[in-house]
Amino acid sequence: MSPKVWLLLGVVALSAVGLYYEQEVFPHVPRAVSFLCLLLVGSALLLPWFVAAAARRISRRVSGLLWRLFWLLLGVGSYVLGALLLLPGLAATVWLLVSPLE
Repeated sequence: MSPKVWLLLGVVALSAVGLYYEQEVFPHVPRAVSFLCLLLVGSALLLPWFVAAAARRISRRVSGLLWRLFWLLLGVGSYVLGALLLLPGLAATVWLLVSPLE
């Protein structure tokens, strides 16, 4: 896998762990939850695009017709999912940026 994918998965994992342990790790930082949610939403928006690119690369390398069709359909489905999640994800990102302090 590409280093970008590992970086993206690391950001998703660290922001999810940070949200889970928010009271223990960030007790005196009021905007920590908003920042971690922003990281999680922004990273999650990129995941379908990386999956689609990986599926496209894999579909070029497999030789069987059914396997190629499977990987092509997975890539197309990931592009569609990424496009459908883009507007709600951007709206959530803007809402997290402009929300008042807690």
